[in-house]
Amino acid sequence: MLYLSFKIVNALACSWNIDALTCNVKVDVIACICYEVNMNELNKINTHDVWARLVRVSGKLMTDIESDLKLANLPPLTWYDVLLEVRNAQPNWLRPIDIQEKMLIQQYNISRLIERLVKENYVERKSCDCDKRGLYIVLTPQGKEILDKMWPIYKAAIDKHFSSKLNTAEVSTLMQILGKLGSVTNDVS
Repeated sequence: MLYLSFKIVNALACSWNIDALTCNVKVDVIACICYEVNMNELNKINTHDVWARLVRVSGKLMTDIESDLKLANLPPLTWYDVLLEVRNAQPNWLRPIDIQEKMLIQQYNISRLIERLVKENYVERKSCDCDKRGLYIVLTPQGKEILDKMWPIYKAAIDKHFSSKLNTAEVSTLMQILGKLGSVTNDVS
C-alpha cells in the first residue's frame, strides 16, 4: 500500500512539477491527521450506543440458549432459573416474593410461572407454619430431575454461544467490567 501511495505521489509530483519527497511528507502529515481524527472518534464512543448493544447482544444470547433448550424438548430458561434458586435456597424452599426479588420478575409473572411449575410437578406450594397466609415453594424430585437434565444442554449452549467466542483475556476483562457495574443481587464478586 505504501508503494502504491508512493507511485501516486510520484505521478502527482511529475504532473504538478513538484518534488516527490516534499509531496510524500505532506501525504504523511495528512495520514497522521486522519489517524488522529479516527482515534478521537474512537474516544467519543457513545455510552448509550454501548448500552444498546449490550442489551441486544444479551437478548440474542438468551434467544440462542432458549432455542437450544427448546430443540432438546426442555422447558424455558426461566424455569431453570426458578428451580435452581429454590434448590440453592437454605433450607431448600423460597417464598414467591424471594424468587421475585432474586430474579427481578414482576409479581403477576412469578405467580403464573410458579403455577406452571406446580402443574408440571416440578415444585410444590407448602403452607408456612409461622404465617397461615404465607406459602413457600419446594422443589420436587421431578424438579431436581429436570434441573439435572437441563444443565448439560444449558452449559453446552453457554459454551457454544458465549465461551467459544472469547479468549481468556477477554473473559477476564469482561469479568472486571461486570464487577465494576455490580449485579442485580448487589454481589460484585
